[in-house]
Amino acid sequence: MNKRKTISQREALELLYQAHDMVRGPLRTAIGSAIEVGEQGGGIDLNNLTYDQLRGGQKLTDPKRPGLVMRHGKQRGRYWIFRTTEPQTKHQIEVPMGNYPAIGIAEARSMWRQLRDQRKDANGPFTEIVDGKARPIPADRLLGNDSVGKTMRMRDLVRRYIEGYANKVKRSADVDERLLERHIVPILGDKPVDKIGPKDITQIVHTLHDRAPREAEKLMACLSTMFNVAKGKTRKIKMSVPWLSDEIANPMALVPPLPTRKVQAYKPSVEEMRRYYDSLDELGDLYTDALRLQVLTTTRISEAVDLPWSEIDLSAGRWVLPAKRSKNKTEHVILLPTQALDILKHRRASDPEGAWVFPSPKYPDEHASSDTVSKIISANRDTLGIDPRFVSHSVRHAATTWLAENLVSIEVRDRVLNHLPPSTRVDSMYNGAALNQPASLAWQRWSDAVTEAEITDNVTSIEGARA
Repeated sequence: MNKRKTISQREALELLYQAHDMVRGPLRTAIGSAIEVGEQGGGIDLNNLTYDQLRGGQKLTDPKRPGLVMRHGKQRGRYWIFRTTEPQTKHQIEVPMGNYPAIGIAEARSMWRQLRDQRKDANGPFTEIVDGKARPIPADRLLGNDSVGKTMRMRDLVRRYIEGYANKVKRSADVDERLLERHIVPILGDKPVDKIGPKDITQIVHTLHDRAPREAEKLMACLSTMFNVAKGKTRKIKMSVPWLSDEIANPMALVPPLPTRKVQAYKPSVEEMRRYYDSLDELGDLYTDALRLQVLTTTRISEAVDLPWSEIDLSAGRWVLPAKRSKNKTEHVILLPTQALDILKHRRASDPEGAWVFPSPKYPDEHASSDTVSKIISANRDTLGIDPRFVSHSVRHAATTWLAENLVSIEVRDRVLNHLPPSTRVDSMYNGAALNQPASLAWQRWSDAVTEAEITDNVTSIEGARA
């Protein structure tokens, strides 16, 4: 193809760009490839591999499309910009176009063509005043594609929140997604966000509270976070413009608070823990092993059930819970008692190549659901011989209480439960002791007490392999 395209060629490309914007799926990809072929003149055009190899801190300018630039920021990753001169002020600006690969090469080039054509209008502003300063208007708004400028459905807001915020900054992103997809999307999914009022939210959340108060509390918190993020009230992600305009009210502002409930942390006795531990045999191997491992290691239910084999070192008797899976975002080294090691060795022998210690019964490539395991406890209280107040987290209360009654120091209890000392304690600033040996002994003594094994005060021989 010659460098100078004929009028018919340019018209054909324009039609391809229009078709590209109207379709999705494989057809969109095929049209994008056709556009790339049509745009090529002399030389080789930039491709996905070139952009994929762009390193942090670097930028790449398209030699055939003046002003189409990709930058690779350490925080934001790879993103497109349209670099141009503001028609009115004549200052050079960089218009944000969106992140790659969410916006692919063909779509970025289509946006570039539209922005270039729009740039020809000397009266068309490319900046707006924000906090007293001139800021580039994002490409979506310039092209009329932004969510601020058009009505967004509730299901679209939910997806944007999960993908653009929760998956990036929240450890509980899967919980948020489950709550919203279960309770909000089926009822309000197709309703425009600007038509959703406090009564809609109140009806759902307060009705849920009547039968599942804790679930309702989680949903209420999730919705508050979602709407605050959508209105731009967050520092955890960079937003060139809020997802919802100022004209759209935040419905959560007028949702009545849920009734307060007195939460009492139930502390089972060691006798109840023994009945519970022995009765777990009734639940089947998967749930028996998962719940017994949680008891023996005093971990949270999600930490035990969502466990990948990559965190376990059977030969050293160690489980290294990474910071990203820990509630306090601190790595936790669990020195496994012998009973826990036996469970893990049995599971590894039964599934030598599996990625998860407790794979999902329905989807073997995924881990079992901690929510499902918690519900199994609730549904089998009589079988397990436990108090109606007993929940999976009661295990940690029972262990802490037993360790305290058996004169285990608070420093070691904090180490075993992965609690950080409060900032008022001098240890929070100065103490760097790992406390591996006393913690290993504490885990073993607790496990012996629950399983009614012969209690030993000496696990030092094991400690050398675990430290």
